[in-house]
Amino acid sequence: MNTLKEARKRKGLTQSQLAVECGCSQGWIVQMEQGKGLPSPDLAKRIAETLQIPVMTLLFPNG
Repeated sequence: MNTLKEARKRKGLTQSQLAVECGCSQGWIVQMEQGKGLPSPDLAKRIAETLQIPVMTLLFPNG
């Protein structure tokens, strides 16, 4: 499981709920969770704030 998915589940959010809160599509959340895409810096900041995780974990998921 990746950090984004783990953090989302800890917060008790579905992919759809996270997408709505962050202003993106559910499909984009799915892609990020599958490692098929990286968020823009702005979206990464919104996701990080929502999930209360460091933004760098979204921009650089492999360290």
